[in-house]
Amino acid sequence: MKNQSEFNLILGTDSSELIYGTSGQDKVFGRDGDDDIRPGEGNDIVHGGKGNDLIFGGGSTDAEDNDNLYGEQGDDKIFGQSGDDRIFGGIGNDSAGGDLGNDLLEGDSGNDTLDGGSGNDYLRGGQGNDLLLGNGGVQGVPSATYPSNDTLVGGAGNDTLDGVFDIVTGSSSGIDEIDILTGGGGKDTFILGKNQVYYDDGDSLSPGIKDYALIKDFEKHQDTIQLFGDSKDYVLGASPFHASDTGIFRDTNRNNIFDAQDELIGVVSDVKNLRLSGTYFNYV
Repeated sequence: MKNQSEFNLILGTDSSELIYGTSGQDKVFGRDGDDDIRPGEGNDIVHGGKGNDLIFGGGSTDAEDNDNLYGEQGDDKIFGQSGDDRIFGGIGNDSAGGDLGNDLLEGDSGNDTLDGGSGNDYLRGGQGNDLLLGNGGVQGVPSATYPSNDTLVGGAGNDTLDGVFDIVTGSSSGIDEIDILTGGGGKDTFILGKNQVYYDDGDSLSPGIKDYALIKDFEKHQDTIQLFGDSKDYVLGASPFHASDTGIFRDTNRNNIFDAQDELIGVVSDVKNLRLSGTYFNYV
C-alpha cells in the first residue's frame, strides 16, 4: 500500500455527480448523492459515501491496477474491472463484479449480488439473502475461456451459491475448476447445474477430480442442491477424498450403478446417507 501522501485526494460534494480520477493513484470520496465514480488507472481507493453510487475500478490492462472500492451506504453498483481488486458493498442492496483478476468481494448487509468474474475469487455475502456467482465472464467473453477456482461464502440469510454461472452468456461449464461453496446460516441453495450439468469434462476416461464443487456446511433439513436433469442422471458414491463425504456423480453410462465411468461433479463435505430422491435435491 502506498503512503497516504502519495495519493491524489479527490472529494465529491453532497450532490449527484460524475467524478473522474487521474492516471495516478487516487483516493476518492464521493460523499452524498448518487455518484458515478471512475478513478481511472492506478491502484485507487474509492469511498462512495451515501447514495446509490456507480463505481468503476481501473480499466487498464496493467495487471497491477489493483483497487479498493467501498460502496458504503446505498444500493451501489461496483465493478473492479482489471487487477486484483477488493470490493466492499457496505449497507444496502449492492451489485458487485470483480471482472478480471483474483478479487475479493464482500456484500456486507442487504441482499447483494456478487459476481467474481474470471480469476480465482473469494466472495462473501454477509447478511441478507445474497446471490453469489463465481465465474461471471468478462466483457462478453464466455467464462469457459477463463476457468477459475472460486470460494463462495454465503454468510447469514438464504443465499444462492453458483460457482460456474456466466452472467454474460447465461451459461458455462465448470470444466477445469474446483469451487468451494459454503452456505453459512439460513436456507441456502447450491447450484451444480442450471441449463446444463456443471463440472462435467465430457471425458468418460476421466474421474472428474479436477473439476467439481466442494459443498461445505450442508444441512439437509434446510439447504438445497440444484442439479440439471433428473435423479436418473446421477448416482451417489464414496468421495475420492474423504470417507466422511458424499460424492455426487453424473451417471455417464446410465446404469444406475456407481462405477469408474461416472463423472464427479460435487462433494458434500461431512455428510452421509443422502438420497437423490430427497427433498434437498432439486432438479431443473
